[in-house]
Amino acid sequence: MVLAVYLLFSVACFFTVHEHYCKAYKKCGANGVVIAEPLAGVLSPAMEDSLASIGAMGYHFGNAVNMEDALEKMPADRLVMGNVDPAGQFRNGTTESIRKATLEVMEKCCTHDNFIISSGCDIPPMSKWENIDAFFTAVSEYYEAKDK
Repeated sequence: MVLAVYLLFSVACFFTVHEHYCKAYKKCGANGVVIAEPLAGVLSPAMEDSLASIGAMGYHFGNAVNMEDALEKMPADRLVMGNVDPAGQFRNGTTESIRKATLEVMEKCCTHDNFIISSGCDIPPMSKWENIDAFFTAVSEYYEAKDK
């Protein structure tokens, strides 16, 4: 059984304590650890080079990060995910605005084989189901058009 543990702690201590947390969870039997930065990417642009060197299997960026730029800096053999604005689109957008935002990110980033479209962070409570559906419809629309 894969056990993934989400560790949320400040970016300031990220590089000094993550190794200790990972070792402790592995000692307890976890065979997978996910470390997540809780600032939705606010500090990620300044840390992209450092993040790329930690050897993670995947990287997830919030909507504050330019996904195109991040993809250029991340290892091509690692998953890179993001980054439709969760508050601006899922929570407060319209079906048309989230469709447009999703397609824009995909058009810029799906040229990278390691890219996976996703929200830029957790989907906020009270997000409209119509907007969530519009996100997945846009993803399907992109791939259906690409296959033609």
